[in-house]
Amino acid sequence: MRALASTFVLLALVILILGISVSIKQRASSFWKRDDDDDDECHYEALIAAGANMSGHELREVMEHLQELSAAAEGISAKDLFDVVPMASGETGPLPEGCTKRVHLIRHGQGYHNVWGAEWFEAGKEGNAYADEGCPVDPELTSLGQDQARNLIPKMRSIFDEAKKRKKGIGEYPMVIVSPLRRATQTALIALDSLAEDAIIVATDRCREEMGLHRCDKRLAVSDLKAQFGTKVDYMMMQSHEQDTMWNADAREKKSDLVARALEFALWFENLPEEEVVVASHSSFLLTLVAVVFKQLTPKMSPQDAAKLWFSTGEMRTFAIKQQRRSETSY
Repeated sequence: MRALASTFVLLALVILILGISVSIKQRASSFWKRDDDDDDECHYEALIAAGANMSGHELREVMEHLQELSAAAEGISAKDLFDVVPMASGETGPLPEGCTKRVHLIRHGQGYHNVWGAEWFEAGKEGNAYADEGCPVDPELTSLGQDQARNLIPKMRSIFDEAKKRKKGIGEYPMVIVSPLRRATQTALIALDSLAEDAIIVATDRCREEMGLHRCDKRLAVSDLKAQFGTKVDYMMMQSHEQDTMWNADAREKKSDLVARALEFALWFENLPEEEVVVASHSSFLLTLVAVVFKQLTPKMSPQDAAKLWFSTGEMRTFAIKQQRRSETSY
């Protein structure tokens, strides 16, 4: 009976994944048909008008990314995906029934690479803006990006204050997990403000941006990061150690590897003793985590709603994690 039940679960997952892929492709197709002389902005005008807060080239990238993710998710055990309860941004207080942890996901504020990319596309240039030698390596936040991070200070204070009221001892303070790329680390430190002196801030490659090819997604040496951020950030859990051996100059990270990394990351933070977890990361990684691992990309989702899975710079989204059994797969 158990074998039969497992077969049904796997079959159901395959049907779900296929449904997501077909649905997104069918619904997005009308926005993708173009003539060589057409402007991308025109083809995504309807989606942008419907509330997708991004430019035409960004929207096209998101829709392509979602299609690739739906295919890359094939073969993942249904038990390893997460059931979550979406909450208001920065929401605190008691967890919803059946939930054991809450995660606050933050996309970094605007970085200099974002400005570089925007200017590249506005100028009508062809090719990959972020692979061009002019794109900055491991860029920092712009002044706007710093302001976006400062806008998160009230939410961060509320998260820490409420966590301290509910729990004492181990896990009293929320765990703050940051991508080692500077724009994400800076966003977290600015948002924490004075709380950064006592907070546990851990950098890990598990939640860094989709890797490879793009110069902005290559990090500095750990020694350089330590020199800039001092002892506020713990780099002991870095997987690539001193030099960035994970970044490939010639190819972008495979979507299947990105999905696996996002799932590994979620399984890791699920087992942390802290009830509240704050994560400062990046657009493509967070889209992968939320759309696939948190199962927010659904078969009947419209392109308008699918596009809204993309995080804006400086945006925080909050999810409660439901307690559930896992498969025996180890990550």
